[in-house]
Formats: sequence, structure tokens, C-alpha cells
Amino acid sequence: MGCAALANPLPVVSSKAMEIRTERVGESLLRFVRFNTESGYPCLRFETVQPAQDWQVMQQKDVGGIKPAV
Repeated sequence: MGCAALANPLPVVSSKAMEIRTERVGESLLRFVRFNTESGYPCLRFETVQPAQDWQVMQQKDVGGIKPAV
């Protein structure tokens, strides 16, 4: 048995990612990544991905150090 090659390579995801979710918004995908809080990575990352443009990440926002409300 063989395995056919994909036309588009799959996006690389860090091994420090604990949770990944996606939601389609119009022509784009919104990807939410939650990282291990003990790593050097931010707590959360939000990305806008364009499937029609070879799955390029068009925007990226890291959010970390969120403190609970008092």
C-alpha cells in the first residue's frame, strides 16, 4: 500500500500546543492555539489563515499573562 502526497503541505504546529481549534469565518479560518503555560510560548495565539492562498497565516496575535479580575 502507498500513501498519496498532499497537494498542499499541512501547517506545522508546535509540540508545545495543548489545544487547537478552528472556525470558518467567510473565506478565512480563525485558528485558536493554547500553549503549555510552562513553556516559553504565550498563553494563547489567534491566527487568521487563508485556505485559498496555500494556507498562509495572514494575521497572528499572541495573548499572554492574563490576570483574573479582582
